[in-house]
Amino acid sequence: MSNLLTKVIVLNSQRLDSLLSILPHGVSLADIGSDHGFLAVEAVRQRGCRAVASDIAEGPLRQTQRLAARSGVVLDVR
Repeated sequence: MSNLLTKVIVLNSQRLDSLLSILPHGVSLADIGSDHGFLAVEAVRQRGCRAVASDIAEGPLRQTQRLAARSGVVLDVR
């Protein structure tokens, strides 16, 4: 893995962890422009949230659906 890619993954992980740390348990979350779906999936998995992930492009929506399925979470993807 390239050094730049490693930095991007670490940065995204830190941002995700920061957001999840302030997200109350069990709230409803709308992840608009969800891109990869990490926030919505992890909010459901780690914080017991109900989430909708939405994106204008089909590719990110398919990626989010695959991530949710692999993670074993129920996620509304539109």
